[in-house]
Amino acid sequence: MLTTVLFDMDGTLFDSERLYRDAWLKVGVPLTVYQSFVGTPIHHIKAVLQDELHMDPDRALAEKIKLVDEKILKDGIDEKPGMEECLHYLLSHGYRTAICTSSGMEVAKRYLAITHTQDLFDLVFSGRDLKNGKPAPDIWLTVAEKLHATPDRCVVVEDSWNGVRSGHAAGMITVMIPDMQPVTDEMREKANVILKSLSDLPAYLESIQEQTAGDSSFRSASRNV
Repeated sequence: MLTTVLFDMDGTLFDSERLYRDAWLKVGVPLTVYQSFVGTPIHHIKAVLQDELHMDPDRALAEKIKLVDEKILKDGIDEKPGMEECLHYLLSHGYRTAICTSSGMEVAKRYLAITHTQDLFDLVFSGRDLKNGKPAPDIWLTVAEKLHATPDRCVVVEDSWNGVRSGHAAGMITVMIPDMQPVTDEMREKANVILKSLSDLPAYLESIQEQTAGDSSFRSASRNV
């Protein structure tokens, strides 16, 4: 029985990846390099900025943050389609929910405050201090332990390649809802399902709960909705 749903934040719950992309492009980061940033920890981003682009990583990161902050101050931050509807369904059906993000805790708290959605999650966790970021499974396993859930009872919801890789590596049901990165053959192999939006998640969970009570064979199956 599935009991716990673990969400990535940027690009999964909030439409923030577009802000990050536009900011990085203005800083001078090529689009192909930005793609490698998605879903990765800050130390990886800094290493790429320094080693591949020969930028001052702290200065580039500060400029990116400044640009994003200016945009959010002007326009706010948008939720991804179906976010609140999905979360209310999960809470009303007894699921525990958590945000598991590679962004800093201050960013997560800010987005939740802007959208008044703080009460829709049992836990908000930043993986900034973890030794291994995505695509390693550490963030999911750490949060599952905090919520007293075993991996076989958890669902990971992600938009990025590295996020899907990490959910798969954690041994959890992994749902991909694509955002800035397209679906690839690898993603079809590693994700249990590829959905169009968060609005589709409740029906998928219901089908899993109905079809697989006491049966783990579904974990290798993948379908598109």
